[in-house]
Amino acid sequence: MIKFFRFLLGYVDFEFKKGFSEGFINECFENGVEIQNISLTENGFTAICRIGTYKKLHRIALRHGGCVKVIKKHGLPFFLSPLKERTGFFIGALLFVFILFILLLFPLIPSLGLLSKYCLTIFIFFNKAP
Repeated sequence: MIKFFRFLLGYVDFEFKKGFSEGFINECFENGVEIQNISLTENGFTAICRIGTYKKLHRIALRHGGCVKVIKKHGLPFFLSPLKERTGFFIGALLFVFILFILLLFPLIPSLGLLSKYCLTIFIFFNKAP
């Protein structure tokens, strides 16, 4: 469940280099910046954090003489960001869902007038083997 919410909100793998790692981690926790999955490397450490908290890490890193670098981006916001400029894609998807919803309602409401004549209903009967 945690992985699903991480994917939904988005998170970043980052690397802290060239600085005082222990002070950086302590100040992150003092300021309420949640970093998880911390693992040591030769020059510093790697960890993950949410998208919104990544910007706060730069200020803290500068105070401790280090720098923060993104290794990999994960999650739905990074997947959808290239599609922001394609408004036609989203309008078409919403229109498709709306039309599909309307077409599914017609067999349930027989008194819709002319449109209900053009609705196709399929009945499936199963015979028992003798």
